[in-house]
Amino acid sequence: MKTFFIGAIWLCIAAFIAIGSFILKNHVISLENKLEATNQQILENQKAIHVLKAEWSHLNDPGRIRKLSEKYLHMQPLKAEQFISINDIPFKNMEGKI
Repeated sequence: MKTFFIGAIWLCIAAFIAIGSFILKNHVISLENKLEATNQQILENQKAIHVLKAEWSHLNDPGRIRKLSEKYLHMQPLKAEQFISINDIPFKNMEGKI
C-alpha cells in the first residue's frame, strides 16, 4: 500500500511537470511568434525610413531648390551690393523715433 502511494505521488509529480512543460512550451511559441512579427515590422519600418531618406535627399537637393525658386519665386542669388552693414540699419530708440 505504501508503494502505491509513493507511485501515485511520483505519477502526480510527473503529470504536473508534463502539464507545466506543455504550458511553458506554448507560452514560448507565442512569444517567438510575437518576436518574429516585431522583427518583421522593424524591417518594414527600416525599408520605409530608407525610402523617406532618399526622398528627403531628392527634395532638399540645392540644385533642385535653386531651379524651383527661380521658376516659381523668381528669386536670384544675392549680389554683393545687396549686403549692408549693421550700422546702416535705422533702429528705433526708446521713444519710438528713428
